[in-house]
Amino acid sequence: MKKLLTFFIVSFVALCVPLTALGATYSEQTYRLEQGQTLQEDLYVSAQNVYIEGTVEGNVFAAATSVTVDGTIKGTLYTGASSVNINGNVENDLFAAGGTVDVSGTVGGSTYLAGGMITTNPSFKTGTDLFLGAGTADVMGEIGKNLVAGAGDLNVGSEIKGSAYLNVNNSNEADALRIQNKAQIHDNLEYKASQKALIENDAKVGGKTQFTPMPTAEKNQVQTKNNGKEGLAAFSFFAFLKGVVSFLGLLVVALVFVAVFKRKSEELHETFKGAYGKSFGYGLLICILAPVVILFLAITIIGFPLSMILLGFYLILLYLAKVVVAVHIGRLILGSLSKKKPHSLYLASVIGVVIIFVLMIIPFLGWIFKALILIWGIGIMYVHYINKKKGIVKQPVQKAVAKTATKKTAKAKSTKKKTAKKSKTKK
Repeated sequence: MKKLLTFFIVSFVALCVPLTALGATYSEQTYRLEQGQTLQEDLYVSAQNVYIEGTVEGNVFAAATSVTVDGTIKGTLYTGASSVNINGNVENDLFAAGGTVDVSGTVGGSTYLAGGMITTNPSFKTGTDLFLGAGTADVMGEIGKNLVAGAGDLNVGSEIKGSAYLNVNNSNEADALRIQNKAQIHDNLEYKASQKALIENDAKVGGKTQFTPMPTAEKNQVQTKNNGKEGLAAFSFFAFLKGVVSFLGLLVVALVFVAVFKRKSEELHETFKGAYGKSFGYGLLICILAPVVILFLAITIIGFPLSMILLGFYLILLYLAKVVVAVHIGRLILGSLSKKKPHSLYLASVIGVVIIFVLMIIPFLGWIFKALILIWGIGIMYVHYINKKKGIVKQPVQKAVAKTATKKTAKAKSTKKKTAKKSKTKK
């Protein structure tokens, strides 16, 4: 478990602190590493479609609509997509999250999967543990150590060389948890479920089988004397109150942020102007993959406290992302109105907060704007951190102008003094 905890910590740091700026970074419509090609470094890619048919010597961080791996990754694969298909080999560990996740290849280390529908096929093989969380999961293949799974509907037909720890909650299905004839569990089978598992006759369990009933939620009927109009009025009032509190809270945090971190706010603004594409790519990767690491930590006993700490840190970063984008938008608007006068960060914060708040509450489209704001905010903080480490942070324009003006003033005063001394000497 110490090894597992260490890996989780390293994985989260790899996602939320610089992923080292030494790898190859791509942000495009379609990325393809052709069969026979070899990339001798880490790969960071954000695209519509990602195809890895060749060999990557390092780690891979991929965020896309569709990710397909038919080649070989000699490091660890971190990926998040609507559709994930792993048919090749990952020599270290695999982290994958998506709407559908299908794994047929070989994983040298541990495998961590999260998604709506997860399938590990008969050809799948993982060197150590398989951790998964899914709505529906079919688990086949060979698991080198333990299976730890939580799902609404779970079908197990794999060879598990350790124990199986399962959690299934689907009170509507009598066979929500099925242990197939092909299943071979060398050690113990321990599971929690609403009903007993359907264990087929030829399924083999080497150790003990322990079933823990999951409490069924009781349906409580609540009768109310309020009519529909009163209920709607109450809902509208509290929705309005929640909106006001959210707006004021964001505004206060933004004002405090620019007051305490004035220079940092200006540096973030300057960095943002030249890195919209890069910050979006990195932000998308972090927003998808960081929750996956936290989720996998949460389902382990030893990692649960750490997952709560990292979750709190992640939520703080998401909130600050809105502040960073708001200040940037405010600065852009003030800059377009007046390019000569120095711009107040406080005024920029107010303008920016008003704009992003309005965008986020637009019916049907608000969630899209909110997602874009969070992705860009997280991404630009990450890009700024990388630039800081590399010593290429852009200095605020206003400060540079101010320094130049100060030098000119000092030079003018020095010239006046010299002229005055010469005139005295002549007299």
